[in-house]
Amino acid sequence: MIVFGDENIILLNEVLSPYCDYHVFSGRLLKNIDLLNQECELLFTRSQTKIDEKLLCSTNVKLVATATSGTDHFDEDYLKSVNIPFHDSKGCNANSVAEYVIYALLKWSLEKNIELDKTSIGIIGFGCIGKIVASYCCQLGLKIYVNDPPLKDSQFLFPDYVQYAELDYLIENVQILTNHVPFCSKGKHPTFQVLNSSNLINFRDNGLIIHTSRGNVIDEKVLHYLHDFKNAELVIDVWNDEPNFDVNLADKCLLSTPHIAGYSQNGKLNGTAVLINLFEKYSNITVDKSLVLNELNKIQPCSVNDFISNKSLFEHLSKFRKIYEDSNKFKELLTLKSKDKTYEFDKLRKNYPLRYESLRPIT
Repeated sequence: MIVFGDENIILLNEVLSPYCDYHVFSGRLLKNIDLLNQECELLFTRSQTKIDEKLLCSTNVKLVATATSGTDHFDEDYLKSVNIPFHDSKGCNANSVAEYVIYALLKWSLEKNIELDKTSIGIIGFGCIGKIVASYCCQLGLKIYVNDPPLKDSQFLFPDYVQYAELDYLIENVQILTNHVPFCSKGKHPTFQVLNSSNLINFRDNGLIIHTSRGNVIDEKVLHYLHDFKNAELVIDVWNDEPNFDVNLADKCLLSTPHIAGYSQNGKLNGTAVLINLFEKYSNITVDKSLVLNELNKIQPCSVNDFISNKSLFEHLSKFRKIYEDSNKFKELLTLKSKDKTYEFDKLRKNYPLRYESLRPIT
């Protein structure tokens, strides 16, 4: 069996190689001819690879899966039309992103001397990540508003520690805004620039906006305005047209990073585990997963309630996730030429250091 795996899917090569003919590829460089020449059957990717007719036409690919959460890099209509099953690793890095959000709001509150138990947060998107963010925020005493129209339409029963709000009301009534929606440009509830000049203009002065979902969910031009004229602090991990990014916007941020909020070792390993399970189902081969399981068990997580103060929780997260260091390293790219900047953006992601999650969510 011929399997192609992105070079940045950790341990997948080591785990699957004994059971198949495994080929490693670079995410942005994979071409149709590569899959044709090697008669690839299973294709395991990350978000940098666009999965569409141009890539898969006339190939032997029977299944596609990504080690990341979300399928916005898949042409789902094409894959359905040619009956190629596709899968994401939904939720694999949810706690990683949630820790990033909690670190950011703790940094902001400590620097501004803001009491979180007297503060409100708006969470847009109440899926895998949004639920964990809400859980942590509940433990920190924040008042929590959530917005998720598809969930509301499905008659989902939101927990009693959150208050559902329509988007405009939520934006106008919170000090902290964070979004955790998938990117989609069509359907009943499209998220393309769902946060834009029409609604963000009403965001309070001196607030905090945390952006970790997908770049085009927010109109970046409005973020410049909010920072310059409403004194908003910005924390941005995702950018329009990655690996290009707005240098001036990145420079204005309290924290700016190269799409690594979900890049904890745990999140990556969870994605690998999903792909291993798919390989087993497709091949009917039982795989030795001990390498992945041993790595996942290296760090025993703590509860938010284990810490005597928000400062001690912040110091704990700082030790394990080193997000401020990541931001400083990213900001070193701001003076580079455009070509070098985009190359170094991908390089930071590819060579991202080990960062272990250290909090245990209660959902």
